[in-house]
Amino acid sequence: MLLCAVSQSTYFAVCYSGSLCFVLYGIRLSDECSTYCRKIVLTYTIVAWVVMVMNQSFMLYSMFFSGGYLDILLPPIGTYINVSDLMIPRIVMFLFSIQLNATWIFPHAMSFMLATIFTHQYNTWDVSAAHVFRKYVFIIGLIVATHYDRHQPKVI
Repeated sequence: MLLCAVSQSTYFAVCYSGSLCFVLYGIRLSDECSTYCRKIVLTYTIVAWVVMVMNQSFMLYSMFFSGGYLDILLPPIGTYINVSDLMIPRIVMFLFSIQLNATWIFPHAMSFMLATIFTHQYNTWDVSAAHVFRKYVFIIGLIVATHYDRHQPKVI
């Protein structure tokens, strides 16, 4: 439950502030990469909705047709309040489970989609860009090593 709240709050903050749009608009993609991204987005969207529908159908069956299997999720009502029929609390619980499943599944699908797109874009770098990147990493490593050597205490 805590992970759902953190995940949903993070995505709300990022989308509301416009940071995610800024990141996505700033990416320049090749035609091959944009075609791949469209396929990945479509695939992950379909998978997320299929998982959502399957999860909700299992929850529907477990709550209403399994003979009270998930009544354990209603402890204040079932334990402290004497109710002859738990149909209304089950309906309320089912409606809350829709929101809970959506806040769990869709941010994960979005994160996985962005990670896949960024990984694909990184893997499609040409050799010269990777060579330039390695050269800068080497130069930064030399600067750090020189700075580290200068500030080491002298051992006699």
